[in-house]
Amino acid sequence: MNTIAAKPLLESMAGVPRIGFSKADVSYRDLSVAVSYAFIEPAVAQSEEKKAVITFHLPRAVYIGLPNDEALEGHPLYSAGLESYRAYKVSGSAWFADVVRRNSVHPSHRDEYFAGFHHFILTFKEEVFECIAKGYTVALE
Repeated sequence: MNTIAAKPLLESMAGVPRIGFSKADVSYRDLSVAVSYAFIEPAVAQSEEKKAVITFHLPRAVYIGLPNDEALEGHPLYSAGLESYRAYKVSGSAWFADVVRRNSVHPSHRDEYFAGFHHFILTFKEEVFECIAKGYTVALE
């Protein structure tokens, strides 16, 4: 399970295109939450805008809101290297540990229920998106 580290570790999410100045479009489905945004491939001259859809599987907690890119320094993960317009998987997350703690009052709670789940964060122009989920897939349109 994800335990709290003295300093959380941020890793880039594999296969996720650079976010840029776009806004997050979030949609909830039965057992997933999808985040889509526009991007331009930097390696392709005069490339057209494309859309990335990142689907998070079995989300247990979701946050969408402040800080925006101008106030990102106020986010608890800023000192761990959080940057604007990026997508990360967080190890040693205090938020993840807090979600587990909140659920611990449930009579059937088991910490093992959260095994294999991860804290993900995407930083956009006007908001951040964070979730705790089992995993994710990326589709480009």
